[in-house]
Amino acid sequence: MRYYVIPPKRNAEFVAAMERVLALYHLPYDPEIPVVVMDEQPVQLLKETRVPIPATQHHAKRVDYEYDRAGVANIFSCLPSHLVVGGVLRFEKGRRFATIEELRKAVEAWMKMCNENQKGVRRQFNIEKARVKLHSLYPIIK
Repeated sequence: MRYYVIPPKRNAEFVAAMERVLALYHLPYDPEIPVVVMDEQPVQLLKETRVPIPATQHHAKRVDYEYDRAGVANIFSCLPSHLVVGGVLRFEKGRRFATIEELRKAVEAWMKMCNENQKGVRRQFNIEKARVKLHSLYPIIK
């Protein structure tokens, strides 16, 4: 199962707001007026109940499906829009973090790697493409 924000069908207010955001992302980069993208990723802190079996030549790492809940945390990121690819957070999907300190260390390492490998972005999704691909969101004017 995957979770999404399910947009309303044929809603003029929604598509107007979406088009304002798309237009904003296509403005040329201006360091005097930065456009900042914010993203949030909730993370469950999960402790292993059994020691994982390391990977070998013959099988992948084995992690028991059972775990103890250890709380929740949120990762927030804010980046200039010209550095964002896809979404802001693409972080350690499927990895378990037992403590907030373990999560913090992983986030710091991820941020360091991202900062060292910065690339510009060529925005491909624009208002014209949204009107085609997301036509079911647009109201029908009679």
